[in-house]
Amino acid sequence: MSGRLRCAGIACALALAAWAAPVMAAFSCTVTSPGAVNFLVYNAASGTPALASTNVTLTCNHIAGGVERIDWSMVLTNGSSGNCNARTMTGPGSSLNYNIYQNSVAGGVWGNAGCATFPAGRLRVGPGAGSGTDSTTQVLFGQIPINQFVGAGVYSDSLLLTIEYN
Repeated sequence: MSGRLRCAGIACALALAAWAAPVMAAFSCTVTSPGAVNFLVYNAASGTPALASTNVTLTCNHIAGGVERIDWSMVLTNGSSGNCNARTMTGPGSSLNYNIYQNSVAGGVWGNAGCATFPAGRLRVGPGAGSGTDSTTQVLFGQIPINQFVGAGVYSDSLLLTIEYN
């Protein structure tokens, strides 16, 4: 059986259990709660982009049976813009361009299957010392580019983070 976790607005806290049938191995997985990506105050004339980040961690634990390899992926919706390559936050009468990247700007846009850009990998858990638990921590790294002169106010966007593992 596979697990799927959806985190609305980049915030959630939930534990899921999954049981793998092929080798009769058993494991459970938990996800830490990613906080909001909060840019705090944006100054368009500062000369440096506004940066913010939050972490999400998937941890899987061996329960019984043999070694289990757990494939995982973390996809992020496009947000209100409908385009993961050009996300926007809306505010009082205008919008502010921003994006979320995988661990850093150099890591590429954090998207989904439509954008073909999202983190994925494999965890390995099994019996024996040192292999009972495996985890991955991914950083949702946000950036607002400079020189976007917009009215003062609160700007926001809502994204959904889906974590799948099996």
